[in-house]
Amino acid sequence: MSGGDGKESMARAEGADGYLRLMIVGWPSRYKGIRNGDRQIVGFMIHEDFLDLHVQILGAMDHSILTTHDSRVAFIPADEFEKLTSEGARLTLAL
Repeated sequence: MSGGDGKESMARAEGADGYLRLMIVGWPSRYKGIRNGDRQIVGFMIHEDFLDLHVQILGAMDHSILTTHDSRVAFIPADEFEKLTSEGARLTLAL
């Protein structure tokens, strides 16, 4: 589990790093970098959201994730998560 100070990028658009992130506390936002160096927020998430679950399917993200307030995030090894979902159809359906 990791904490953030409210200005930390939790995941970047480059792609998968072997972990899924589950927001425990905080309000993260999805953003894209724009040409002039600013950030364009493209979505907000809430606590108990997986921040990058779709990366396991797509292999990459077209956005980055920024915590907008103090936060706590659980890092779950992607291979363990894949094992859980392949063995548990109900869990997979719930996601």
